[in-house]
Amino acid sequence: MKGDANSSRRIADMLTKLFMGEPLNRKSLLEANSKSVVDRDIADIKRVLEDNHSSIVLNFNRSKGEYCFNHSEAFALEEVIFLAKVALESRSLRRDEMDIIIDKLLKQLPKEKAKIANESIRNDNTFYAPVTNDKHILERIKEFMGYIDDKQVIKFVHKPATSNVVKSYIVTTKGGMTFVNPDKNGFVEYEGLPVAIYFSVFYFYVILYVDQTQGHLVVRLDRFVDIKKVSRKIVVPHAENFEESAMRKHSFLLYHGKPMTVTFLSEINPATILDRFPGSKIVEENCDENNWTKYEVVVFESAARMWFLSQGSWVKVLSPQSFKESLREEFKTAFEQYE
Repeated sequence: MKGDANSSRRIADMLTKLFMGEPLNRKSLLEANSKSVVDRDIADIKRVLEDNHSSIVLNFNRSKGEYCFNHSEAFALEEVIFLAKVALESRSLRRDEMDIIIDKLLKQLPKEKAKIANESIRNDNTFYAPVTNDKHILERIKEFMGYIDDKQVIKFVHKPATSNVVKSYIVTTKGGMTFVNPDKNGFVEYEGLPVAIYFSVFYFYVILYVDQTQGHLVVRLDRFVDIKKVSRKIVVPHAENFEESAMRKHSFLLYHGKPMTVTFLSEINPATILDRFPGSKIVEENCDENNWTKYEVVVFESAARMWFLSQGSWVKVLSPQSFKESLREEFKTAFEQYE
């Protein structure tokens, strides 16, 4: 019995080190136990892995004289660095939440490789600057994934980003837009069914189906206030089923405003335009006296307006005329503010 207990403790210690990414030096093992004991322990570990159809394989490096796990489905060094840098660049989490993510990623690697990864992301991590937000985003993601999985309707208060409470807030519908007036403090109360979560430029957003307007609403994850579960059910009509992948093909930033096809000229590198607007296409190259490129893209009006305004003289919208006129008015208003 004592021998069995010692064997179990010994193998448990070996497995703990292996799972933590520490190699087992055969010479050190032989100094503590006989060759037959070491060989039997190694055979037991291999048998357990095989019996459980594990993707983990116990390998022996003859040049180093070390046993180590080969995780065929584990993260490689370059994969951990990639994920860590993308997470840090997103700036989407509080410092304490980001620390948890980075720590868990580094623990996916053996100690020596973790040191390399940590050094690679050191500057990114040191100078990490989260967006201005005190909400625990990871907890919010978990909360809303629960609503989505349970098909739970919620009632909540939301304050749009604009500080101008005179403007109505827009709910996108299949036929256009429904205007909802905020209260005197700029807040709007909604009742809807969360159907998807997605990330874009610093922030996570929740897509909700609002049956009163028969359309979808986008709310930034950290801007939900006073969330309450509602007992009634909402059944989304098949025609209104939300396809996030389809939405991304013809949207920029947010699913706000009615969809429209925009034709424009630009001197910006074509790859930048095509990357910014998935689903866009080049209509004609070198099509004017400036040798600019003509593009056609399907976008949601309110969201796309922000991008076109931000590009200044680098782009020229050709159609539709109504969108072109609205941009002209925006530029005129902005210009007057500097007079």
